[in-house]
Amino acid sequence: MKPFSEFISAILLAAVCALIAPSSASAQTARGLGPRDSIQISAPESLRMTGPYTVRMGGFIVAPRIGRLQVKGLTLSEAEKALRHALGDAVSQEDRISLKLLEEPPYRPRTVSMTGAFLNESDFELPITDLTVSQAVADSSGWSPFADLEHVRLIRKAGDIRVESHLNVGRILDGGDGKTDILLLPGDEVRLAESEIWIRIEGEVAKPGSIRLKPGEIIGAGQAIERSGGLSPAANRRAIQVIRAGGKNREDPLTVDLEAIASGEAADVALRAGDKVLVSATAHVNAPSK
Repeated sequence: MKPFSEFISAILLAAVCALIAPSSASAQTARGLGPRDSIQISAPESLRMTGPYTVRMGGFIVAPRIGRLQVKGLTLSEAEKALRHALGDAVSQEDRISLKLLEEPPYRPRTVSMTGAFLNESDFELPITDLTVSQAVADSSGWSPFADLEHVRLIRKAGDIRVESHLNVGRILDGGDGKTDILLLPGDEVRLAESEIWIRIEGEVAKPGSIRLKPGEIIGAGQAIERSGGLSPAANRRAIQVIRAGGKNREDPLTVDLEAIASGEAADVALRAGDKVLVSATAHVNAPSK
């Protein structure tokens, strides 16, 4: 009889454990969201909101129509209520909205891929401590002069779902809003593209306006002026200004002397994305005869 009693005890213990232990679904629903999480939002098609989202360092997601939605510490049901509240009159109680936590695979290599306009595309091992996208970019081997740091893409696979987030890493590295940064997870890909380069030419040139450069193309102020049809007769060749956006929204002007460049006494200024070339009129223009 003893073996039978032990068998009954084992059955009772298993039953009690099943009642006490929460299911993975209920545990998933009960715990609070945090910066490492990715969630799937399902919403009416008219809202154009259905898709995966990553919780950022500041504890929020960025979604269409509502912008930032703070979800840190909220359960999925609480986050759904916060989402409905943010949508306001755009959604009714009858509209079906649901949130699901995207589970990570049980194991994946602890590597992150750095692809695109980095000087060296590579995979690296994630450290034990937390690492964000902007920190990974800053610690990389560097990037091309035309890399678009304002539109860095983080590509993450959560199960069979691809989650893609866009970050302004340039702003974060300049001391901007670090709360928009995202913690990296094993298997993530940080993709850096090259931006389209536009240069603005204004003032005493034949065709003022913007010119577009190809990724990787480098030209000087003199070449940019030639592409704009050349200087007008009134142009001051010795005091051409290249206005370059500096830190904290200031503009740092550089002076270009085309006469000195033509004689070999000075080098032309290599233009960057967003530069403005301003050609002013000389102060000694012959007045028209009366």
